[in-house]
Amino acid sequence: MGEHSTTSYLLRVATGSFYIYNQPVIININKPRTWTSNDVVTVMKKKLNTKHVGHAGTLDPLATGVLLVLTEKDTKKQLQLMDLKKEYVAEVVFGAFSPTYDMEMMPVLADNILSFDQVCSALPAVVAGFIGEQDQTAPAFSAKKVGGKVLYREARRGKINELKLPVKRITIFNIDIMVTYETLVDTDKGLQKLPTAKLKIVCSSGTYIRSLAVDLGKALGTTSVMYSLVRTAIGSYTLAASQELKDFKVDEKITNSVESALPLQQP
Repeated sequence: MGEHSTTSYLLRVATGSFYIYNQPVIININKPRTWTSNDVVTVMKKKLNTKHVGHAGTLDPLATGVLLVLTEKDTKKQLQLMDLKKEYVAEVVFGAFSPTYDMEMMPVLADNILSFDQVCSALPAVVAGFIGEQDQTAPAFSAKKVGGKVLYREARRGKINELKLPVKRITIFNIDIMVTYETLVDTDKGLQKLPTAKLKIVCSSGTYIRSLAVDLGKALGTTSVMYSLVRTAIGSYTLAASQELKDFKVDEKITNSVESALPLQQP
């Protein structure tokens, strides 16, 4: 654990309760697929035997990867973590679209499907156009609130007016096209082999990778959908150093025995 192993910040007392002192404990969990971020928090509350548990940045249910769980009531520190740069690896399929922008709903096959060669040829220039600061529209199926109403709840009722979806200023620092291939996707027209790109994305807090995936398709002149998503890093907290939720155990030396439980790092 190197420089982060100097002090234990979590104590176990005779009653089985856990108390935080000096600095918060941050636990890097690999969120399981289909779990909500709050599902993870609920489990960690039981494991840590405390009500003072939260997380620093929501992951979509179908996404996996780094979810920072923290036992700390100071919301300013939580915001510091949430403001760190994020890194994701996303699979984007071109030629189909889903209202949720991901595979939660069955994708609808596009009328104008680009060939694999067309996507490979045009994608580098399109990706380059998304680097930098820009306005991004939140997906209708998201936890954002508009007028006190949660968007995804309104979307499921068919009451979303896309013109009123919130727009946020975000920054895409880098997009690396890792590999391109074809994926067999279950669509409204049956199984279809569609062009796919695996992308490594470094971005600012608040960026919706689902929205980016859909916008990339629009820029190519077709539709697209996010096929899979893994958050590989939040700041210096990495997927490689994360703990599987099912394997996480608490003991008296949690910060010595679990490498992912670290003192708060500054942005």
